[in-house]
Amino acid sequence: MQKKICLIFHEPQISNTNLIHDINFYLLKLLRELSYEVYIGLIYENPYYPNEFQSKLNQFNNPDNFNINVFLIKIDPAYHVSYYRKLSFQTYQYLKNINFAAIIFFDYMGIAYYSLMAKKSGASFTDTEFFILCYSNIKHRKFLIKQFISERHELEQDFLENESLKLCENNLILFPQYTKYLGGKINHHENQNYDSEKLINEKISLKTNFFIEYHQNNIDFFINFYNKILDNHFNTLHINSLNKNLIDKLKEISNNNPKIKLYHENFINPFHHIENSPTNIYINFNDTNIKQKTILFDQSDILYFFLSEDSFETPSDFYDYISDELTGSINLIKERLYQNTYIINDILSNNKHSQAITKNNPTVSVCLIHYNRPKLLGYALQSLRNQTYKNFEVILVDDGSTTEESIKYLASLNDEFTQKSWKIIRQKNQYLGAARNNAVKQASSEYIIFMDDDNYAMPFMIEKFINAAEFSNAQIITAPFKKFTNNGYVKSDDDISGYYIPLGNCISLGVMENCFGDANSLVRRDFFEKMGGFTEKYGIGHEDWEFFIKACLQGCEFLVIPEFLFYYRVDPNSMVRSTNQYLNFMRILDNFKDSDAPIHKFFPVLEFTIAGSFSDDTQSNNNIVKKFSFFYPIINLILPLHSKRRKFVKKLLNLFK
Repeated sequence: MQKKICLIFHEPQISNTNLIHDINFYLLKLLRELSYEVYIGLIYENPYYPNEFQSKLNQFNNPDNFNINVFLIKIDPAYHVSYYRKLSFQTYQYLKNINFAAIIFFDYMGIAYYSLMAKKSGASFTDTEFFILCYSNIKHRKFLIKQFISERHELEQDFLENESLKLCENNLILFPQYTKYLGGKINHHENQNYDSEKLINEKISLKTNFFIEYHQNNIDFFINFYNKILDNHFNTLHINSLNKNLIDKLKEISNNNPKIKLYHENFINPFHHIENSPTNIYINFNDTNIKQKTILFDQSDILYFFLSEDSFETPSDFYDYISDELTGSINLIKERLYQNTYIINDILSNNKHSQAITKNNPTVSVCLIHYNRPKLLGYALQSLRNQTYKNFEVILVDDGSTTEESIKYLASLNDEFTQKSWKIIRQKNQYLGAARNNAVKQASSEYIIFMDDDNYAMPFMIEKFINAAEFSNAQIITAPFKKFTNNGYVKSDDDISGYYIPLGNCISLGVMENCFGDANSLVRRDFFEKMGGFTEKYGIGHEDWEFFIKACLQGCEFLVIPEFLFYYRVDPNSMVRSTNQYLNFMRILDNFKDSDAPIHKFFPVLEFTIAGSFSDDTQSNNNIVKKFSFFYPIINLILPLHSKRRKFVKKLLNLFK
């Protein structure tokens, strides 16, 4: 039986100037020649993209010897969660139902993230190898346009891209010069055991995009050069010139060719969207002053030329020179294509057995907290009685309930709890931090699952939590949940009002929002005790957010199971909504004062905050207003006083003054 390999595309990756799809069509072709069954999964929201993509694919496919199977992954707009999390999560939800030997992602947008989390947790893909083709990430794209990361969604994208590379064992580089943009430690393979003779003979036809700046007056020279391009194979041709006569002449020659784009723009670069690809050629005939104003991309990522027409005797000589450079560039792509093909084949050819989930059936302690909500507590307990995993105990802590109904309901539970060796702990009202700590003290197992009385567990919640804990050895595990608002329980998806998908160990975004997950999570008891449990601050919320960020600052092994495991009741009168928001948030920031976390963990949020300190005056691009009054309070919170880190960051800021 042929092994199945899937390459995941996202709709923006099918633009006219982004030839990454053409390059990787050839990758699939080479894999097909090695007897793999190849597929493309196209992620899309725009209903027109599948047809456009299929049109490009039809140009490539040869029915006689090769065919790429395509399936569609439509993104559901009903998921009102952040865009990049939604892309990654829904892609995983689709792929988990298909048995692929290998799935190949691109690094851009971090779409592989939740699929890799599922593999790490043992939830899916135990027999699937993952590969990431590295060609462009947000760090690279921001560098091209010389901008800071300045939006929350960009912090999230940066995290998803970096974490995907860390989680994936097989990261492949297509363009060697791109390696410098890959932050952190990555594991990229090299393989020289491909057939060099086959490499030379392979007919890989990669179309070229020309981007030309010409503001000189030698029209005849340029027209002759232009005709040489038209006589040869190209994908698109973009020309910008201040010479109006030249543009008019080119319009006559081009005869409305849709592949040719002409611009007449002064000091404005129409080419800022150039993708990093050795098949993109940028030619600039300008003087030095204009050059500095027009180049907005990294010159190491494309073929670029800064020349005058005097550099060559004839336009033909100039074109021949460019063609020689392009040939070398195409050969580089061929070499990398063959390297990547044989790396994938070598890894899939190894008899690597998947890691089986160990069925040790350990005891789990569910620490359930209640206060004056006996009806909701009844629903929560019923959801625990319905669990598929049976080896668990319930430690119910009543945090000082005062209503007669609550006291009677707790008394009615005594017989059941005694029979099952569960425990009811009564204490005076001390708030959630103290209640949860007290529950853990009474627990008997090494695994703790926290749960509030207004949540409702799905039947497989404990089973999936414990399987992931046994499989991954993670210290904290969180999971997505579905929101609902009624006072009963969830009867169908019609009761669902929204979704929440935790991001995980993202400290940069975690300063501003709880992206880690809900308190309804699994924590290893030894790690919980090492952390000192929850802080016990009466009348202040966010104790779960504080615990998560404190754990992550200390290097916690954090895992997100990309499966909905419980229902979360949205209550407008809940504690987090009825307590002081300033005090709640300061509870989070206090954790940064004495943190010993390495400085690199703070770089994304520092960049984000610096970006917020700059604004461009709408009247002048040169008038940059610096607003450091916003930034220094953050520095005071996240960098310890008199620390070397603090001095380093302040020196960095002084460079912008």
